[in-house]
Amino acid sequence: MSKAWLVSDGYLQTIIFAKTKNQAISAFEPNCTPSSHEVTAKREKKYDQYAEKGCIPVTVLLDDDWFVCCSGCFEPVVKHDLGMGALIKSEREALCESCAGEGDADAEESMRIVS
Repeated sequence: MSKAWLVSDGYLQTIIFAKTKNQAISAFEPNCTPSSHEVTAKREKKYDQYAEKGCIPVTVLLDDDWFVCCSGCFEPVVKHDLGMGALIKSEREALCESCAGEGDADAEESMRIVS
């Protein structure tokens, strides 16, 4: 069964679900890290419960002081932004204030359902 790993290259970090530390590092490296950076991984047991789903809900990440990328423009969204007009579009997506303000009625409806 996959486990949650916090994988970092000293600049970027993310949670990756993998069976082993080496698998988590391998999944991170090709996409994110120049070869000159050392990649590390450590267990994040509190996220193991989401391994079967393959993603951690946006609300959980924001509550744990992570940021998520806006699904419209890829700008970072943090918990504070939710009070400033950003929306949670679904369990996997959030919209920044600008994208949420573009009148996406589906996003507003999704926020009411998820909250």
